[in-house]
Amino acid sequence: MGANTLLSINERFFGKDKAKEFILHDLAVCTKRLIVMSVLDRIMVKAIKAYRPRHKDKSRVVIESKPYTRTEIKSLDPLHFAQLADLHKMGNDSLFLSLRILFANGPNDRTSGGVFLKELRNFPDIANAFEARHRTEAKMFKLGFQTLTSRDLKRDSLELSNGMHTNPKKQFSDGDEIAVILNSKGTSTGGIMLYSSRQAIKFKDELDSLYERLYTKADGGSCNNYELLKKYERDNFHKDEWEGGNKYTLEVNTVEDNDMPYGKVTHTTKKHKYAIRPGEIHELLNNFAQVAEWYMCLGGVGRDGVSDNGNPCIGTDLCRLLENHVALYSTKLYRKDVAEICADLEQRIPAVLRLLHISTHQKIETNS
Repeated sequence: MGANTLLSINERFFGKDKAKEFILHDLAVCTKRLIVMSVLDRIMVKAIKAYRPRHKDKSRVVIESKPYTRTEIKSLDPLHFAQLADLHKMGNDSLFLSLRILFANGPNDRTSGGVFLKELRNFPDIANAFEARHRTEAKMFKLGFQTLTSRDLKRDSLELSNGMHTNPKKQFSDGDEIAVILNSKGTSTGGIMLYSSRQAIKFKDELDSLYERLYTKADGGSCNNYELLKKYERDNFHKDEWEGGNKYTLEVNTVEDNDMPYGKVTHTTKKHKYAIRPGEIHELLNNFAQVAEWYMCLGGVGRDGVSDNGNPCIGTDLCRLLENHVALYSTKLYRKDVAEICADLEQRIPAVLRLLHISTHQKIETNS
C-alpha cells in the first residue's frame, strides 16, 4: 500500500509526460524569474541614484525688456529609472503569479507544489513507507544490510561487508543502514545504497515547518496559499478586494521651498500595505527545493523511471546566466556587481540551484 502510494505520488508530481508540466517545472520558472529580478534590482539601484523626479532647471528670460530667472521643475532621468520601474513592476507580477502556481493549495488544485506538500503531510506514517520501500528494493536487488554504530563513525575508514571502504565520518550517522549490493551468488559487486531513519525524520521536520509557514495565517487560521502572495494578489490583481477600499497608504510631507510660488512644496509618497522581507522569496523556494530533494531521494523518484525525461534541467552556469541578463540593459553593471548577485544567490538558494543543475563553479574576475 505504502509503496504503491509513493509510486502514485512520483507519477503525479514528477512524471515524464512531456505534454505536461510538473512541480520542478514550476520551481524552474520561479527561479528564472527570481534571477531576472535579482539583476533588475541591482540595475535600478544604479539608476535611481541619477534620477531626479523634481529637478530644478533655472534659466534666464527677458520679459518686457526686463531680465528674470525662471525655475522649471523637470524630471531628470539619464539612466531610464522610470522605464526600469515599469519593467520591475511587470517582473514582480510575473514572479508572484509563478509563486502562486507553485504553492497553490486550494480545493481545485491537483498537481501543484502546495498539493504535493499536503499529500506528503497527510501521508500515514511516511517514514515507515520510505523504509518499506528501501527494504523492498534491497530484496529485489539482493542487497545485504549493514547497520553502522557509534564506534564505526569514529573511524576514518570503514570496510563494509562487501569489501568496499568508506569514510563514515563524512557520509553517515549513527544508526544508518548501508545496503550492500550483492550479486545473485551472494558475493560483492562493490556498490552501496544508503537508507537512514534519521533522514526520514529530518525530512518530516522540514516538511512540517514549510507547510505551517506557507498555509498558517498570522491569526492561527489556515489558508490556501502563502499570506504574502494573497496580499500581493489583493492589492495588484483585485481592485474589489483592496483593504479599506484603497490600494496604498499615503504619506504627505510639506517642506519649505523658496523657488516655488507659495514658498513650499508638498510630497506625497505611496506605500503598499504589504512588505516583502529581504530574502523572503529566496528562503521559501530553497525550503521547497530541500523538501523536494529529500523526497526524491527517499521516495525513489528516478528509480521508478518517472523523472528521466519529464523534469526540467536549467543546466547552465549561474554567472553566465546572470551576465546574459545584464547584457539586455543599457545601464551596465560592473563585474563585481554580477559576482555579488551570484554569491548572494549561492548563499540563499543552494538547494534550488542543485536541484535544477545550475552550476556555481565559474567565478567572475572582479578587477573590471
